[in-house]
Amino acid sequence: MAGKKKGKVAYGDNLYEIHGSYWLIFTHHGKTYRERIGRVKDMPLTMARNIAVKRKAEIIEGTYLPKKEENLTFEELAKEYLSWYKSTRPQARKRTLYDVEKRIDRLVGYFGGMPVHQISTFTVEQYKQDRLRAGIKPNTINRELNILRAILKKAKELTGYSQELPKVQLFKVDDSRLKFLKPEEAQRLISACPSWLKPAVKFAIYTGLRASELFSLKWEDVDLEHGYITFTNAKNGEVSRLPLSPQALEVLKELKGNNPRIGYIFVNSRGKPYKYDDRTYLKAFKTACKKAGLQDFRFHDLRHTFASWLALEGTDLYTIQHLTRHKSTAMVKRYAHLSPEHLRKALEKLGKFMEEGKE
Repeated sequence: MAGKKKGKVAYGDNLYEIHGSYWLIFTHHGKTYRERIGRVKDMPLTMARNIAVKRKAEIIEGTYLPKKEENLTFEELAKEYLSWYKSTRPQARKRTLYDVEKRIDRLVGYFGGMPVHQISTFTVEQYKQDRLRAGIKPNTINRELNILRAILKKAKELTGYSQELPKVQLFKVDDSRLKFLKPEEAQRLISACPSWLKPAVKFAIYTGLRASELFSLKWEDVDLEHGYITFTNAKNGEVSRLPLSPQALEVLKELKGNNPRIGYIFVNSRGKPYKYDDRTYLKAFKTACKKAGLQDFRFHDLRHTFASWLALEGTDLYTIQHLTRHKSTAMVKRYAHLSPEHLRKALEKLGKFMEEGKE
């Protein structure tokens, strides 16, 4: 028998009539579920009761999906994610935002109006295989998958999504490419560069800065007196302070004599800042590499050259990690085989310690 309590009509089985609508109100494992089933005038009580019983069973079995989540499409979620991404990265480079938006557009073009709860590990694998068949390289697909993974992980925080998320497995690729210059090759490359590019190439070798960091440097970021620069890390947005070697300082001092100490440090042949986002410096760099007899050498490999030379001089991996500003040692382990000397020194210390114990 239905009973009234504070404006509610209770029909049993956790079914209620509230303001002309049937509602399921059910608490399971400490969580209360509320769902509007339908309007009383449009639905017989028997149907409403059957729906309520079905929903309760789904909640108990763990298969219940709220209407809001049932209707949430990937396109809607991706839009929420992009808005959040932009709001939390006001200093992000135009190129970075462009790349993120491009990858999101690619994902939306595939998953688009698909409800998020229908995106499974299987559908993700289908996406991967379709991209491979389109001739896209695994590394490129992995970058798209990283965005997909980030969007799905943010679903709960951005929309309250509570369902299980699919696993997004990346392709296994060989990221161990390590190309670096010998000192004589570095000299040939610098000599082959036009005069306006030489300082940037030298400074990249002496500091290990990423191209985006290098071409964003301004004179106000430099402390010549104390020998360091302050800049924003291109990978994580953190502000970094980097000490400079005498050679790196010399590059800046030479430039200081030719340029006012305002604006960007490294400028092109017309005295304008390098446009990193347009990669306009690459054509001149590739030409210089060709003249120097260097094949398959990228501007980013100047950073590898910096780290490799440190390793060859016996610098420990922790110091290399600090100077290259990597978050973990995983990315600097590739240089470990270049630095056997510090391992030998560690063993020598162990031997001395054992000898002292005999005394």
